[in-house]
Amino acid sequence: MDDLIKQVTSLSWWISVVIVGIAINLISAYLKPSIDQRLSQVSSFWQNKVNKNRKEREAKVKYLMHHPTEQPILGIQELRHRIFSLFFFCLGSACLAFAWATQFMDDTFFLGSTTATLGIRIVSLFASTGGLFLCVQQYLDASNARKLLEDARMSEYPSY
Repeated sequence: MDDLIKQVTSLSWWISVVIVGIAINLISAYLKPSIDQRLSQVSSFWQNKVNKNRKEREAKVKYLMHHPTEQPILGIQELRHRIFSLFFFCLGSACLAFAWATQFMDDTFFLGSTTATLGIRIVSLFASTGGLFLCVQQYLDASNARKLLEDARMSEYPSY
């Protein structure tokens, strides 16, 4: 602790701090334009992607408005996504419960090897993560289908 206090109070410490501060300032002045350019490219890419998605969504809503026989099919697709979401949730939860339960088993329970038991725990954790990820993906797909249906039906019957 005394060495640290001696270093901080020394003249060489303060000179090095000033030199490093000036160097950082000069480097940042040269890097700022290229960083700004890259960030503006990312921003314009994101804006284009959002506009493209909005146009695709509006086209789907317009198609559903003009083809009311397609709306029940989209409703069935929504139901399918919800069923798959529930299935993947149960699968992921079961794999997670199995991975948790393996900690209470003997380390040589599977094939008489601790390596096999550890491998099964790791595989169970990865399977549970994948199952829960797919659950969320299917749920979001179902929600998007529901929103499309609601927008098509609201546009079909305008309020006065």
